[in-house]
Amino acid sequence: MVGELAFRASLPRTGTASRDARHDLGAWLPERCGAAAAETALLLASELVTNAVVHTRSADIGLRARCDGETLLVAVDDEAAAPPVCCDGATSGGGLALVDSLATRWGWEPLATGKRVWFEVSCAGRGNGTPRDSSAGAPS
Repeated sequence: MVGELAFRASLPRTGTASRDARHDLGAWLPERCGAAAAETALLLASELVTNAVVHTRSADIGLRARCDGETLLVAVDDEAAAPPVCCDGATSGGGLALVDSLATRWGWEPLATGKRVWFEVSCAGRGNGTPRDSSAGAPS
């Protein structure tokens, strides 16, 4: 897309990965996405990175984002093939339930060496009424 901004980072799977993701992504997020979109994206990215740290044995965790001024897409890659489990009533976690409730839409897709879990949030003042759809594939 014309005017699209992109971000990419590789984080080692450590206890500080979630904090590092928030810091790195927070430094990149463009002002045009708006404070609410940025705050939501940082929270949800942190949840996905935490899931990758806790539930996988990935050496590195990939973090990607792109913003076209209307939609912010954030994706977290790990090396585990197992699909993410959402909203199962477990006593711990709840990160994906949070993603499900706050993202405009989210989903996951298998990769050659793991999976990608992604979400979208609408940028300030644009398309806030779009329904969530966790069954659709990642945007191209």
